[in-house]
Amino acid sequence: MSIFIARNGAQLGPFEKDGLAAAVGNGSVSLSDLAWSEGEAGWVALTEYAAKHGLSLGASGNTAATPPPPPPITHASPVTTRTAMDTVKLVYYLFLGGILTAGISTVVGVVFAYVNRREADGKARSHFDFQIGTFWKSAIASFGLTILAFIVSGIAVASAMMGGFISGLLGILAFLVYVALFVFGIAVLVRVVKGLMIAQGDRAIANPSCWVFPKG
Repeated sequence: MSIFIARNGAQLGPFEKDGLAAAVGNGSVSLSDLAWSEGEAGWVALTEYAAKHGLSLGASGNTAATPPPPPPITHASPVTTRTAMDTVKLVYYLFLGGILTAGISTVVGVVFAYVNRREADGKARSHFDFQIGTFWKSAIASFGLTILAFIVSGIAVASAMMGGFISGLLGILAFLVYVALFVFGIAVLVRVVKGLMIAQGDRAIANPSCWVFPKG
């Protein structure tokens, strides 16, 4: 019986029992390689083949049959769309949870987006890019508006102690800044919800770097 070996996508052999033992002994064939001979349904590990056939691996003198093609070498592939899109949705939920956790879950979500972005396919990556952009844009804008609100409020309070028309204007300005901060927060919330809806529809985001609302 002639035995064929598949190693790293290449076919070796045929070998007879003694020749195969010698090949294993000199390292040209490894016990982790795959083996096939006439009558086998497909390639199996050499250790499994040896255990199955035992001493019946002796030469038979028959013409060797043509073995099937060796199994292809598999390579690491990107994160599957389903797994990646599940992570995308989780990040959106963590962003929404930031309303109740004072932003803590949002930070966790953006970390997930960074970690999974590199190995994600195009569709999932568009969402991860959008989520990362949303985090930084909202963080910078919120910080700036908050600082501005505190500054204007402080000046308004100081002016009110001295009286005058200017203090009233500053008070109105401070109020408008707080309103702008609130409206901005609602806009970010809508932005995240729209991104989640696109992900639930299993679609990519067409404009992940947008400043307003995403399109899918």
